[in-house]
Amino acid sequence: MRKEMVQILHSSHAGIEKSKQRATESTYWPRINKDIEDYVNRCSTCQTYHNIKQKEPLLPVEVPQVPWNTVGLDVFTLKGHDYLLCVDYYSKYPEVTKLFTKTAHGIITALKPIFAGHGIPKQVIADNMPFNSQEFLKFAKEWDFHVTTTSPLYPQANGQVERFVGIIKTAMKKSQNRNIGILQYRNTPITGLKYFPALLLFNRRLRDNIPT
Repeated sequence: MRKEMVQILHSSHAGIEKSKQRATESTYWPRINKDIEDYVNRCSTCQTYHNIKQKEPLLPVEVPQVPWNTVGLDVFTLKGHDYLLCVDYYSKYPEVTKLFTKTAHGIITALKPIFAGHGIPKQVIADNMPFNSQEFLKFAKEWDFHVTTTSPLYPQANGQVERFVGIIKTAMKKSQNRNIGILQYRNTPITGLKYFPALLLFNRRLRDNIPT
């Protein structure tokens, strides 16, 4: 089952190190690290997107003390479809929802079930439009959260979510099953830490197709 397990470990196409991190928590055989390195280096999907460079965030945001206190929002387009990305600044846990319209009404409609499931954050950080529109600010007042918008001439200030747009778009492009790819990302340790987003947000691992 080694070949099958290596494929599953790398199903999110997150790279060699993150695939190794998942392996240390779930499975082992002699020379497993070498097998992972060889498989990832030969991965045609990863080679296709290898030269796509994402800009680094220029203005980091202070990490909150508790999960789901501060979230970042952004809208991105992939293969002709619009998506809303919602990222928790504490756990780095992403929520991705397909949008039927990029208007304030469409974004509010997509946000309500997310906030119903995770709770209402105290602060939302986003680019200006449509998050500073009268309709969205009314929604924020009714649901009791504060909206911080970035400069219209410098949207990179929303560094956390801008960075995650690149990560999530790449994961969705690479994965044959986009939802499995995002699930694997939620269960993969954050770079430089032993903790992963689902653990930091829910205090548990979300069940995926890697046996643990």
